[in-house]
Amino acid sequence: MRSALQLGWLIPKTAVRKGVWERGYGFADDTFRDYFAALAIADWHFFLDIYRHQYRIFDPEWQRVLAFWWGREEISLVNKQAFLQAMLEFDDRCSPENFYGLRALECAALALRECPDLAQADEIVARLLAQGLPPMAGNGGQQKWVTALLTETHRAPVLQALLKILQTTEDDRIYGQCCQWLGQWGQGFPQAIEVLEQQLALHEQSSLRFAIASALILIDPNSSPGVATFLAALRPGQKDYSLALQTLAHCAVGNLPVIKALLDFLSPKLSVLHHRQVLQCLEVVGKNHSLVIAGLLQKLRLYPPGAFLCQTAESLEKIDPGNPTALVVLQRHIQADQPLPLRKQAIYSLGEVEVPSPTVVAGLADLLMAEEDVFVRWLIVSSLAKIGQGDPSAIATLTTLVEKAVAQPRTEEGDWLLNETIQALLKVDPQNVGILSSLVYLLENTETSEHLQT
Repeated sequence: MRSALQLGWLIPKTAVRKGVWERGYGFADDTFRDYFAALAIADWHFFLDIYRHQYRIFDPEWQRVLAFWWGREEISLVNKQAFLQAMLEFDDRCSPENFYGLRALECAALALRECPDLAQADEIVARLLAQGLPPMAGNGGQQKWVTALLTETHRAPVLQALLKILQTTEDDRIYGQCCQWLGQWGQGFPQAIEVLEQQLALHEQSSLRFAIASALILIDPNSSPGVATFLAALRPGQKDYSLALQTLAHCAVGNLPVIKALLDFLSPKLSVLHHRQVLQCLEVVGKNHSLVIAGLLQKLRLYPPGAFLCQTAESLEKIDPGNPTALVVLQRHIQADQPLPLRKQAIYSLGEVEVPSPTVVAGLADLLMAEEDVFVRWLIVSSLAKIGQGDPSAIATLTTLVEKAVAQPRTEEGDWLLNETIQALLKVDPQNVGILSSLVYLLENTETSEHLQT
């Protein structure tokens, strides 16, 4: 006792028992408490007793004790397997779906994590997979529950079972989910790479090839077959290039071979839509990546003025927020001497920048007062609403626009723009009491109030 107190394992405590204060001791740390509690439990039936109207194996307070118990080396494997079998056979006899039987299966999966040599490992994994794969996995919640358990339990039997299913199932939904799980958990498991490469060769013309290639890249980022599968689908004229890019955005974040290939693939020879989709993929896989930033800067220097240049500048700013070159290119394209479609695209893009700068906001504000096209003015107002919060030039310009709109003769277009400008002003300066009071006056005296969204 003295040693435990000196080490800080125990601390003195007092409690009232039958009206009398009594001195006692308690564990200073819950981990010590649970560990020593597990050492005191010799018979596994203790966990299946009902305590406070609940089985201990389902009580959150006992979960760490249970984990320590499974880790005790002096308890025979026979005893542990008998306990595990009791959980696998648990029947609550009160619900058709055997709700507490599934809770017991959850406890069995966590037991397998602490004691991977249990003979029932394959059975536990098989039952979990049956619950997490179609047709049993009828809702997303159940699949998330199974995924969480499979993530926590012993990994080897899970991967072996997934590879076996992959080679036998004819259900594309099951196949795709198995590939997804293999991609999550297959790192450091050479057999997974071997089987996936075999499956890729069997599904060269199937849409499943992307699921297989995705798993390969997640397990081995340098997988040549995986990367090659996606690059083959990116060639112009391939019907699956959109799906290929979407899948790459999921599985290839920071993947150097993929990033290099996408940068090489970018070209004015692509369609505007295809070029945009490749850039959107780069925005995800190459966020803040120095190679992507350098590659897109080079594209900006080489591309002729036009939609491709504008698209590239927008993506560069998303990949490298606040990139000055990207902002300069976009600001150049909003000027009145540029083609109207490019101006609209650049104005919209400036409203999407990750790091707004006072220079960008001031440029849009100046353009707003000089612009005559109603639709372009609306685009500028919308962009200022997104990036002009608290900016004095945005607030002043929008306020001036409201005042001018009220003073001018009434038109349907004018009322619509006034409505949009008022909403933008409320977004950029919501705490300015003086402005809000003047807006209330405007709303009470214009038809715009019928349409304003407060």
